[in-house]
Amino acid sequence: MRIGIDARRLTHRRLDGRLSYLKNYLTHMLRLDNKNEYILYIDGPLEIQQPFTNDNVVFKRLPCRLKQFDTICNDWFRFKKLTKKFNFSGFHLIVDPYPKLDLPYMISANDLTLYKRHYRCDLPLRAFLKISAWREYNKITFAEVARKARKIHCITNYMKNEFKKYLNIPDSNLKVIYPGGDNEHFRVIDDTSEIDKFKNTIGVSHEYMMAFGNKNLFVLLEAYSKLPKSFKENFSLVVTGPTFQTEKELDMITSKLKIQEYVKFFSYQIAHEKLVWFYNGASLFVLPTQYEMFCNMIIEAMKCKCVVLASKLVPNVEVGDDAIAYYENVNDSDELCAAILYLLDSERARNELAERGHVRGGIFTWENYAREMLELYAEAFL
Repeated sequence: MRIGIDARRLTHRRLDGRLSYLKNYLTHMLRLDNKNEYILYIDGPLEIQQPFTNDNVVFKRLPCRLKQFDTICNDWFRFKKLTKKFNFSGFHLIVDPYPKLDLPYMISANDLTLYKRHYRCDLPLRAFLKISAWREYNKITFAEVARKARKIHCITNYMKNEFKKYLNIPDSNLKVIYPGGDNEHFRVIDDTSEIDKFKNTIGVSHEYMMAFGNKNLFVLLEAYSKLPKSFKENFSLVVTGPTFQTEKELDMITSKLKIQEYVKFFSYQIAHEKLVWFYNGASLFVLPTQYEMFCNMIIEAMKCKCVVLASKLVPNVEVGDDAIAYYENVNDSDELCAAILYLLDSERARNELAERGHVRGGIFTWENYAREMLELYAEAFL
């Protein structure tokens, strides 16, 4: 088969979740398949070192990119133009909004926020309006492209049910394949002396709990502020990754909650080779997220044997099962505080969850993902 793949994510930005998914998927798939021919379509220079040197892989530059004036209609034109050049067996669309094609295709779906209420959470108004406008704009064609796809790859059963509910996609067209975890970087580091050195480099002299700055940060900070002083003195809060707030706004919030001396922010994109140390050094990873479809952070933490406490969203439970702890009401800081307090106060509970989580995390591999995707290509295009 000759299969085209929309690999624009490889050229869009620095390493993020979806780019990591695509890179890992292609790397492992090409280890398994040297028979089918793959044409990977990109927008420009690769943002990452090219990992694909197989003889059955060719990179092609998409024509007529309008850069900041890029539109869905422009994508339609670009993809229609290229599909006339090659005799494709099928095309794999990965980057949404998906362009229209006149040949057999399948799509990989990341979520259905286009058809669901967008949670305001702690977004600044400008970000909320931008996301809302993007959602309405993309909604114009999303359903039409999805309904005409030969197959739709969903990353959770929850997403599969969402497609059936909102778009009336038949069950036979939907396939659940869980993404893998980054085994290369996310692992257990047993050397406690090296962990202690890492803590010193980030300015933490004792234990800490870890969270991400774009995951319902206000509720987390409120919950942390309600912990007894003795716990805050023994367990700092380390917040990693970009936040929706500026440094000045974060200072104001933590000062108001009187937790400024206990909270450390690392508000930038952290590479996986460094992020693994944050997980390994943490006594607890807290994920008070309001919306997820498949949270790779849960997998990363479990692979590092880091205890996870997450909001009890259906996708989180599907991924974490009984290997992580949950709290019910996403925006209830009192309930979150109580859940944190219980885990920080019980080393035994944390140890049990760490062991179960490490086993659970091992289920999610890119090898399994790639193997099942190859089977899906055969179902869709043969």
